[in-house]
Amino acid sequence: MKLESTCYENHKLVLNKQGTPIAVQIDGIEAFRLYDTVKVTGDCRGYICPGIKEPGIGQIVEIRRDSTDHFYGVKMQNGEFGYMKCSRMRRL
Repeated sequence: MKLESTCYENHKLVLNKQGTPIAVQIDGIEAFRLYDTVKVTGDCRGYICPGIKEPGIGQIVEIRRDSTDHFYGVKMQNGEFGYMKCSRMRRL
């Protein structure tokens, strides 16, 4: 396993041997992993992310990164899918 820095000082991606993100550490603690079950909520106006309109229970199926940030691909129990930030979810 290898750690990769992100644009957030206290966030690090955990990579497998192939270089694919499989978890995220926040302040040195593994906060979110692939296939974690999460509770998804909206902001103060109910917004969650493109593709997910309803709050509920979902599963992290992908951790995606680009040159400036990282996002969690979440598949909801109701079939919706979207990429979101950790501020919209809590691990169960």
